[in-house]
Amino acid sequence: MKKMSFNHWALIFSLLMLLITIGALIAGNSNIAGICLVLMCIALSYGVQAFQATKGLMLTMWILASVCVAMFFPQYFINWGSDAKPFILEKKLMTPLLQIIMFGMGAQMSLNDFAGVMKRPGSVAVGVLGRFVVGPLLAFVLVAIFGNMIPVDDPSTRGLIIGGIFLVAVLPCGLASNVMNMLASANLALGVTIGATTTLLAPFAVPFLMQVFASDYVPDLNPLGMMFSIFKMVIFPIIAGFVFNLFNLNKENMKTKLVQLSSFFAVILLAGILGKASADGFNYIKESAISTAIFIIAPAVVGYLLYLQFKGDQTLVKKVLGKLSQIGIITIVLVITAAGQQILVKAGVLLVLLVMLHNALGYLLGYCIAWMFRMPEQDRRSLAFEIGMPNAGLGSGLAPAIGPAAIGLAAAIYGPVMNIFGSTLASIWKGNPPKDGKEKNK
Repeated sequence: MKKMSFNHWALIFSLLMLLITIGALIAGNSNIAGICLVLMCIALSYGVQAFQATKGLMLTMWILASVCVAMFFPQYFINWGSDAKPFILEKKLMTPLLQIIMFGMGAQMSLNDFAGVMKRPGSVAVGVLGRFVVGPLLAFVLVAIFGNMIPVDDPSTRGLIIGGIFLVAVLPCGLASNVMNMLASANLALGVTIGATTTLLAPFAVPFLMQVFASDYVPDLNPLGMMFSIFKMVIFPIIAGFVFNLFNLNKENMKTKLVQLSSFFAVILLAGILGKASADGFNYIKESAISTAIFIIAPAVVGYLLYLQFKGDQTLVKKVLGKLSQIGIITIVLVITAAGQQILVKAGVLLVLLVMLHNALGYLLGYCIAWMFRMPEQDRRSLAFEIGMPNAGLGSGLAPAIGPAAIGLAAAIYGPVMNIFGSTLASIWKGNPPKDGKEKNK
């Protein structure tokens, strides 16, 4: 008899925890049910690695575990400290956590990732427009049909939940789409280029689209403030990642480095104009200097020191950054879900169904759009993932800057849903290789 691995034992343990959870719920013991449900998800994070088709669900299981913790024990993740000076997790942690995630993304990229725009501008344009057009229009239709059915007592809360649905719909492509592209034998190079392009366009596209679609649902929506928040949360950390990568790999000559550093510095100066500090010349100079030190000088120094230590070998660096990004995503979902737990209890079922429907139709429409433009099979699969998988982590991070916790609920739900649906679709496609000839993602 073949000896069972740790992953198989983890699956058995998760089934046991599920049975105990059901029994605890029947008995009315929610604390025991919550603990067992969390343990079940953690066990599943190891159990899914027993099969090749489900390996990509490990992070999803940890995210589901964080959701369960937040739903059953929200009081521990809303604020810490005294009532006089509480440390509100939603307001204090979202920006730095999202910056860590975006830095990890930038540190694994370079300006070469945008070379695909020049090579295949038509395909990239279809993907970019698809991400920023299909998502919002699909959300508009679903909200028009089901929006008034969201079961909450306060109409303003319903409006914030709907605003959160639109927030997810207008976001750039998510990081997970690259993993799905690889699993599904899709055009990874095209997917990376579309994702990178939509991310850089996010400071302009997201505020504009939110103003168009969500201004009736979210009071006091501030597109200019949102634009600066996205620069601060997304573009600056990605720039830091670019700079880190530039000096950690140390492949470019000094002239190229100076040109890139100058362009990054210009972005920081221009972005500062959007902030409130631009009204005061001294504050503008101070904030620009601080941003330059944090997002350009510090990553350049750290990157070069690590280059001297590891001689350009990024194995350990990528592993550490990957773990930090995963911890950041899990913590963001935990805090957002805890803050909106009471609302989610009432609106949860319909909101989850809306998210599932939006995500599933996103994959379908992405594939159909690529088919309409007569793209090869690999490109169709890439567009399905790029259009169907928004950066839900960015949505959770942006939500506190826009308004109350209800705005971030759709983003918190979207992450696990799109990873489950996306990995399932990728597994199906993996068993059916494209028939277009040579793979184009090498």
